Amino acid sequence: INKVYIVFGHINAEDVGGTITIHMFGAYFGLACASTLGPLKKEFASNNSASRVSDVFSLIGTTLLWVYWPSFVGATETGVPANEMHCLNNTIMALIGSTGATFLLSQYLNEGKFDAVHVQNSTLAGGVAIGATARLAMGPGMAFLVGSLAGLVSVLGYFYSSPFLEANYNIFDTC
Repeated sequence: INKVYIVFGHINAEDVGGTITIHMFGAYFGLACASTLGPLKKEFASNNSASRVSDVFSLIGTTLLWVYWPSFVGATETGVPANEMHCLNNTIMALIGSTGATFLLSQYLNEGKFDAVHVQNSTLAGGVAIGATARLAMGPGMAFLVGSLAGLVSVLGYFYSSPFLEANYNIFDTC
């Protein structure tokens, strides 16, 4: 009922794969939990780092999500073959764009090395960005551009906003 009322009725937006609904819920739920739990105490801040094992498992999960993301988006469009094909093509092109942009920018910002957190999050940004409008006939170039911009924004956002939020607001991003 929330998707129908808020996304389709109040906002009047396109939301093919449920992208807006799922990520809006996640954002507000995360903010509510963070507000309820309160700020992280400084003595526990060192626990906010990743290990080699957690990075490997996260990268495996990212790979599985990357492979199956087009089917998540296209699953709701099985009634019209043309819409289903647009969903698949646009999602794949957006994922390719965000992956390329992520690896390019992550290596540039980290002096020739990739940051696993960038790879784990920003490679999927294209799928998130294109998910709501995937059935539209925008063409592969536009889908690639949307994905590339999403990957760039995601890497830059994490690279610059995380230290700022930790230093100024005592907010720690655990992703």
